[in-house]
Amino acid sequence: MFTRRLRAGRCPTCNLINARQPDREPTLDAYHQRVDELLAAVPEPARLVIRRYVRWAVTRPLQRKVSDGAAVRSDLLHWPLVRVRTATLFAAAVTADAGSLASVTQTQLDAWVTELPSHRPALRSFVKWAVDHDYVPAELDVPASISREQRAMLDDEERLALAQRLLRDQLDDPPARLAAVLVLLFGQRITRLAALDVDAVIVTDSRTTLTLAITPIRLREPLAGLAREVAGHARRTGSRWLFPSSQGNRPLSGERLRDRAAKLGLTNALHARNGALAALAAQLPPALLADQIGLSVGAAAKWSKAIAATRGTYVGLRAQ
Repeated sequence: MFTRRLRAGRCPTCNLINARQPDREPTLDAYHQRVDELLAAVPEPARLVIRRYVRWAVTRPLQRKVSDGAAVRSDLLHWPLVRVRTATLFAAAVTADAGSLASVTQTQLDAWVTELPSHRPALRSFVKWAVDHDYVPAELDVPASISREQRAMLDDEERLALAQRLLRDQLDDPPARLAAVLVLLFGQRITRLAALDVDAVIVTDSRTTLTLAITPIRLREPLAGLAREVAGHARRTGSRWLFPSSQGNRPLSGERLRDRAAKLGLTNALHARNGALAALAAQLPPALLADQIGLSVGAAAKWSKAIAATRGTYVGLRAQ
């Protein structure tokens, strides 16, 4: 079924993304609300550091631009939100592994950049600020040069068949199934998924949405049901994380979540992710792709160029 739709020129993943909420004008209130949501996913005491970074290095310059007459538009808000999202993702991930920002090593920093190369510019901004304010070791550095990402990808037929099996079959380990499907359909990185807050999944009436970046994505069945199951279990255990560790007070490590997904058939997450991004970039404009799944606009544009996709610029920050 997935393959037939793809060959007919209809992308099942894009149908999920396109079923979104109505467009709304961007506002600073929407920006502040999204910032608060991102900060809530960072454990203390790292949250205090990130809050200070956001206040003085991100939000203060943004407010100055608005005071000087800049219009509040999505292109004005996009880069500040990318910086905030990157800082919160990094802080949540490294504190889960290293225990604190002050204990982060260059090896850990390099590994994170290698897995999330599109976040390099925003992460470089945060690390420089954190070094200047003595929140991380002084020797930490994110080089400005960007290495090329591997473009090898999983065949669409194989990728969608695996997603269909994980969604339809009653297999063990629903959290790993959900993580694997989000890689296969939305091109997500495992380390990024591991840091998702449980409130990324919201159920209102008969609608289930998942927030991976700025704009919530409305999910369709059976993916919606799987997301509700995983989020419901996390909430019943009192966890704030969508993919909690066995202790519940920390997110599951990216390495552990990757191992569990591999046991279900996702043996090469990078190739699966590349296949999903190529399919999405062929259907969606770069700015919309970034807005929905968390790529930088630059990375999304590179994917579109790589597959010769052309689209107009998409604008519009939606209220969360």
